[in-house]
Amino acid sequence: MFWNELVVAFVIGLTLSLVLVFGFRRTRGMNGMAGHFLVLFLASWAGGLWARPYGPVLLGVYWFPFLVTGLIVSLLIIALVPRDIPHTESEALEQIQEKRTLFTFGSAIFWVLLGVLSGVIIVGYTYPR
Repeated sequence: MFWNELVVAFVIGLTLSLVLVFGFRRTRGMNGMAGHFLVLFLASWAGGLWARPYGPVLLGVYWFPFLVTGLIVSLLIIALVPRDIPHTESEALEQIQEKRTLFTFGSAIFWVLLGVLSGVIIVGYTYPR
């Protein structure tokens, strides 16, 4: 069951991160996509483990809770992460200054979030429903 859930979460995380990066242009390049993918992959896996199983079965896994959790986190990312594309040179300089000041804080939150999601997944397998 572990591997099937991992595959479902991986596919959902990869698909949603591709939509975020290329569809909504939230980041440039693969570095941003890696961060989005990690968050979406772990969030959909954790949500799929802890949500009540419902919907159709694929590979022996109720995949709908994984998808709903991934979509909710994707919508939060769309709402909270600003676009990277500046319109003027002054906007570009302002974005550089803002990124410098927020980088450390954002990095800390990112790693704490990954740690919490990993912990939720581990607890989900240690203490099954």
